[in-house]
Amino acid sequence: MGRAQLLTTAVALQKKCGYFKVDVPIFVAFNFIREVFVMSKDNAALNLDKDFNPLSAGSHSPTETYFKAIIKPALPSGTDMIVAEKLIYASLIEDSISLLGSTGTGADFKQLAVILPIGIKDGRHDLVMNSSKPYAVIFQGGQASGSTSGHVEFKRETNKDISGNAEFKIQYNGRVYDVSAKFSLTPTGDVP
Repeated sequence: MGRAQLLTTAVALQKKCGYFKVDVPIFVAFNFIREVFVMSKDNAALNLDKDFNPLSAGSHSPTETYFKAIIKPALPSGTDMIVAEKLIYASLIEDSISLLGSTGTGADFKQLAVILPIGIKDGRHDLVMNSSKPYAVIFQGGQASGSTSGHVEFKRETNKDISGNAEFKIQYNGRVYDVSAKFSLTPTGDVP
């Protein structure tokens, strides 16, 4: 998607989508489109449809599994913690494994995501916003904010369960936030 198409899509979203009110500057809508469509490569990896609604396939409610994060300082919405109600751990597109935790619906929808490339080894890895490397995204308030720096550390069991943590920074509306996340997930779909 070229810059002109991004801008056109951002303007259309600003006018049409419930996530963007009239007083939201176009650059916010533009950055949202760029983050979701360009930097994350394919919103299917984030388990979102073309209208940015969560897909339901393969999710389950946590029992002994979890995905949670503390955000410092609190986001403008007041969100300083996300504790997932729905979890997904699956390969949603051919070249990555999605670790997703979400809560809420509509305007209250929030999602944590750590995306790992297929073939990555257990251990500690840097998080950068690059679809060929591990990256993290927080989606809330109609905006996706990708990791600008940080790391993820994880270990998989023989049954493919995965657990670990991620420490990273995101930029949201021009301000930097620290995110500390922990996860313990069981496959909800195909995991290579």
